[in-house]
Amino acid sequence: HKETTKVNAVKLATVPTGIDIQLDSAEGNLDRAFIDATGCDNYNYDVDWQSTTALIALSLTRADALNDNR
Repeated sequence: HKETTKVNAVKLATVPTGIDIQLDSAEGNLDRAFIDATGCDNYNYDVDWQSTTALIALSLTRADALNDNR
């Protein structure tokens, strides 16, 4: 199922990837800043990608059967 995400104040249709990322900048204190990512190991990165020059590449709408339509 598709969801919507705001990117630069524009709503885009998106497909959930199953990857969750938490980024804490610790208000600029790099000793306390961290990033945590889960779900990356379940994603198949060996799929065809859109050209970054194509406008469609600016949206996150590509679902692939290789990734359980994520």
